[in-house]
Amino acid sequence: MKIVKALIALLIIGTLLAGAYHVFKSPIGRVELQHQDQKDYLVQIKQGCTIQYKTGAPITILLETKQFTFLAVKITDKKAEKLKQDKCVVRVLTPREARERYETLPEETKEALKEKIRELKLKRTVLDVPEVPEELVSEYQLYVTPDDPAVQSFSGQIRSSAEAYATAVSWIWVSDQTLNHMAEKWLQPYEFLSDTPKYASNPAKGRIASDCSEQANTLASLLRAEGVAAENVRVVLGLVDFDGGIGGHAWVEVYDDGVWIALEATSGPYYDDERKQLVESGGLPYTYFKFFPYPVLEKWVYYNDLYFYDIETRKGNPPSSWRR
Repeated sequence: MKIVKALIALLIIGTLLAGAYHVFKSPIGRVELQHQDQKDYLVQIKQGCTIQYKTGAPITILLETKQFTFLAVKITDKKAEKLKQDKCVVRVLTPREARERYETLPEETKEALKEKIRELKLKRTVLDVPEVPEELVSEYQLYVTPDDPAVQSFSGQIRSSAEAYATAVSWIWVSDQTLNHMAEKWLQPYEFLSDTPKYASNPAKGRIASDCSEQANTLASLLRAEGVAAENVRVVLGLVDFDGGIGGHAWVEVYDDGVWIALEATSGPYYDDERKQLVESGGLPYTYFKFFPYPVLEKWVYYNDLYFYDIETRKGNPPSSWRR
């Protein structure tokens, strides 16, 4: 089944949120629960300046260039307006404003974003699964299993969507060719979580490992097990372009503050097949793609355990929000 379509516009801008994962080591999800009146803002400051003491809130460094530092901070609207008057601050933007103004960023900043993508070496996989049996809406839905005991066990150790994502970016990306000795093989979440650490073919012995499909399906399963409504989380299959490398990919999107945000589980550690070595990486922050678009060329399919939608044919049983 053809599954190769979408990811260029989102990752280039999303890279702004990559920097230091948790400067204050306070899970973003928990901060949101404690401070309902605070919102996410992107703050661009001049190099050499600091605003930490002026915000009184955790700051995530997203990107640093020779001239500027880009920060993500959760503050009130009133504090955001006050920051705009600071001589060190170039601009303070909401996620929507940041997306809209990406083209106005200096070329130096755009080049830094591309370099960040090269460093992350996000992986892509051409997806190829059997045709869907007539009695099912989609076979893909069988791979999102929030009620599975293995998923429930992991869910019991997680207290927020941000923590679920932090768990996901600790998983190891390993190609199907290396792990399963074939071009493409989908595993159920319980196999991914419980069995892959024991695979003789796993180059990261004792650690959970597989490629984008398992990581996306299992992250969606964890989020559903955490209580995220089925209308607000979905696995996406599509064609992506990571710094010129175009291929099929699977990732997760969650609906947050009126926008769909991409969660890239494969931004964590990965096994380099060419060099035969494990490369450690902290992964992208939970809010990475909240401010900037995820590099997507075209999306093909949305699904979770309850819903499925083929974007091209418009077939499936999606909630109304998925059709927009």
